[in-house]
This record gives sequence, structure tokens and C-alpha cells, in this order.
Amino acid sequence: MTMTAYDADDPNTDNAVLRYIIVRQLPDKPSPNMFYIDPERGDIVTVISPHQLDREWAAQWSKCKSHGPHIIYI
Repeated sequence: MTMTAYDADDPNTDNAVLRYIIVRQLPDKPSPNMFYIDPERGDIVTVISPHQLDREWAAQWSKCKSHGPHIIYI
């Protein structure tokens, strides 16, 4: 999965530089750090083995959306 964001600032200035981070992961089981996001490209990958992504731990997930210039919790 890849996150994509756009900034309306002049691309030749530092104000247009975007960085991606994962602020919080909910639920935090089986591991609080199941995902990694490339801070420059926005690529999100799992960093745990596939068998740990068990539906029994969390049967429901929330999809997040951006409605403007906000921090997006995923």
C-alpha cells in the first residue's frame, strides 16, 4: 500500500517537502510495530510474519480518510 499526499506550496521550497510517519497503530496486537512506512515515498509494508496477521486478534479494522491538511491516523 502507498500513501499519497500533495502540497500546494512551491515545490522548490522546503515548505513543499512531505514526510510520512505512523503515529499510532490500533489495535497494537500482536505487535505494536506491525507496519513500516517509508518516510519519503509513503510505501507501507508489514514487518512481521504473515501468520501473525491473524483475523482472530482483530476482526474489525477502520479505514481512514484525509479531509484536508491533517495528521492521518492509520
